[in-house]
Amino acid sequence: MYIFMSFEIFAQTYPRLNNYWDHLYSLNPAAINDDYQCTLFASSRQQWLTFEGAPRTYISTATVYFDDYYTQLGIKVMSEPKGVTDKLDVSLSYSYKLLLSQNWRMNLGLGFNFQNFSYDVSQLIYPTADNPMFYERQLNTNQINSNLGLELYDFYWKFGLSAHNILTAFKKENNLFPFTSISYVQYRQRNSDWVNWGGGISMFQYGNIFQSEIIFNAFVKKTYETDQFQLGLFYRTWHEIGLIYGMNFEAFNFRLSYDYNMGLIRYHSLGTAELSLTYKFDFGRRCRNCGWIR
Repeated sequence: MYIFMSFEIFAQTYPRLNNYWDHLYSLNPAAINDDYQCTLFASSRQQWLTFEGAPRTYISTATVYFDDYYTQLGIKVMSEPKGVTDKLDVSLSYSYKLLLSQNWRMNLGLGFNFQNFSYDVSQLIYPTADNPMFYERQLNTNQINSNLGLELYDFYWKFGLSAHNILTAFKKENNLFPFTSISYVQYRQRNSDWVNWGGGISMFQYGNIFQSEIIFNAFVKKTYETDQFQLGLFYRTWHEIGLIYGMNFEAFNFRLSYDYNMGLIRYHSLGTAELSLTYKFDFGRRCRNCGWIR
């Protein structure tokens, strides 16, 4: 008698962070960071602690906003080592802000990507590894892609849509960087109370995989414009819950997060940890058309 058993273990779909709500540019080229003129961001995510070969995600971004031209230029570098493979995605973006009314603004963004998929040769055991064809076709793949994005927001609400790897959609087969669509809705209280709250819902369509997330945040205020610290709780489909803690020190912000998957992986992993850092440069002139100005 033979008994066959199978089960699926899902890592994250589109490589992303728990803390993307504080830095939506990591998901959407149309997300303009206009509260300061220049923003630097770096994050490291280790998925499934103690699980050998589990995915890790490293994302770094830099954006510069030109207030006189309602324009942002940005760069994002994402690396995702996973087992013996590594994905690299470098994106250059252009974003433009439209002032629709006194309260509402719309951002449009376009990104161009260089993408690489490679194997760690030292970890590979393959019968024909000495075949030049193997190295040419299997060990290193490069391609060009593009992203589009849109954001519509006022003082309290933010609605976003983005499409990633658009050129992939016109190819017959490409499983390395699948076409991905992302949508989100975010709400944030903004008043003089010493505690504000906010939340968001996001949806990810990654190839033929669908995933959604809901988050609630409490913000302890330092001033009307800035927070002292943040506490967040989120749930992600496929039985994953997580916590976010953040502290702000003037222009320097950091976020810590931890999430735990309640699926079968819980027997082999201690959860997922993430750290992100943001530094915002003020060149002596705050922008006149920022989202926080009412």
